[in-house]
Amino acid sequence: MVLKIELNMKAITLMLLTTFFTFSSIAQDSIKFIPKSDIGLRMSVGSQKQISFDYRKFLKNDLKLIFGADFLNSSNFQGNTQVISTSSNAVVFQQFYENTARPNLRVGVEKSLVKWPNLYGGINLLVGYHQTNSQHSNYTDTLFANGNWATVQNFDRPFEGVTNYKNHFISSGVMLMTGWDVPISDHFIFNLNVSQTFEAVFQVGPSDTSPNGRYAGRTNQLNSNSILGLGLRYTL
Repeated sequence: MVLKIELNMKAITLMLLTTFFTFSSIAQDSIKFIPKSDIGLRMSVGSQKQISFDYRKFLKNDLKLIFGADFLNSSNFQGNTQVISTSSNAVVFQQFYENTARPNLRVGVEKSLVKWPNLYGGINLLVGYHQTNSQHSNYTDTLFANGNWATVQNFDRPFEGVTNYKNHFISSGVMLMTGWDVPISDHFIFNLNVSQTFEAVFQVGPSDTSPNGRYAGRTNQLNSNSILGLGLRYTL
């Protein structure tokens, strides 16, 4: 886990340095605030897959009003199986998989820095809907008379031991963002951004279970996500 985090950080650092030197010459010729409204598309970089759409309305005093929408898809797979029961000739294991789809709507403001007008900071209020699909999968290793252990598969009932759960949530929260806009033509702007989201998530209704299982579902929770994104904007 430590090695994976270090490699990810090195990759992100290398990408940021490459991006900086690639666009530095362009940025030197256009270090100024862009007093125009624009529309943009941003995509996340990393394990979480997020696509964001933004409309930024220029107001005054380097201030912009933001209307946006996000769609995030994330997966969680427990690679380490858990032992849930044992006997003298059988061991029952369980694996867990979860996928979450999270569309959000946002409204907020952005403010450019005075000395570095291509750099900005912003805050967004958001509300969204989450749908989480979870799966518990059980399988059994059996000890045979020859002393060997093996997993026995029932081909007549291939989904035996598999339980699916679907949970529905309403979310609300705040997103803090900082970014860098670099004009690359008269109408197009390259964007590099980092965001931190804090959400309160409330479950709506009971879990949908197929077949009926013992999983009680989730209740209210707090989420926090950090995302590095790249994007392209078009000035209006």
